Amino acid sequence: MLPADAPKPQQPRQHHRLSPEELRFASVILACKTLSIVAKYAAFCLSIWWLAPSLQAFAGRQTRVDIKANTHLDVQLANGGSSADSPGAAASSATPWILAILTAAGIAYARLQRRLYRQSVRQLQRTAALEKQLDPNRQGSGLIQGFQPNPEDR
Repeated sequence: MLPADAPKPQQPRQHHRLSPEELRFASVILACKTLSIVAKYAAFCLSIWWLAPSLQAFAGRQTRVDIKANTHLDVQLANGGSSADSPGAAASSATPWILAILTAAGIAYARLQRRLYRQSVRQLQRTAALEKQLDPNRQGSGLIQGFQPNPEDR
């Protein structure tokens, strides 16, 4: 027999079965997170692999290294690349392509982040609704409908 002040054992929770769409969504999210982590570590390992031979050349030697940044490209951008016979003429012809690629990459990144934010909000709204069903007295985070953050969080 249990003493009167002993806590009562909790009833086992009933688990919600995931629908095929929810399971597919969860597996895609997990795969994306895994690929992101693998890509970060692969990039780190690749950079070490590329830098190792250059560092081995300096190993065990007292060396003074001067690193100079080539700012000629910045000057060409400021002047509009008008001097065709200047040494940086080839670099200035590549500059619009570099800027276009960086701009396109920035736009693609922003769109991806917005899509991921909206997916997260949908998932959090669904989770909040399920938690509310389990415990009607539960306090929410104050996430408002739609995709805008709570004004109190700003």
